[in-house]
Amino acid sequence: MKNADARLSNWVKREGRVLVADLSKQFKTSQVTIRKDLELLHEQGLLHRSHGGALPAREGALEDPTLREKEQLHRKEKLHIASAAARSTPCVPNSSARTPIA
Repeated sequence: MKNADARLSNWVKREGRVLVADLSKQFKTSQVTIRKDLELLHEQGLLHRSHGGALPAREGALEDPTLREKEQLHRKEKLHIASAAARSTPCVPNSSARTPIA
């Protein structure tokens, strides 16, 4: 682990929830660099990435699945529900307000 990554990881542990914008100012580097470093530390299990920042890693905590992973959970049931909703929802032809459900 690079010295900068160690400092970043320690900062997250000490502060708790941190934001990319604040880290960028604190470490005097771009937000793009901070995001890349946080992602790398997340992949190493040293912290947990959150929207706009990071949280300290917690031993034994369940990892929140990504949206793509959640889409695959109970897929058959979700498709069944979407199909039933589409059949029971009135549809206004050629309307800009119409939103596809399934």
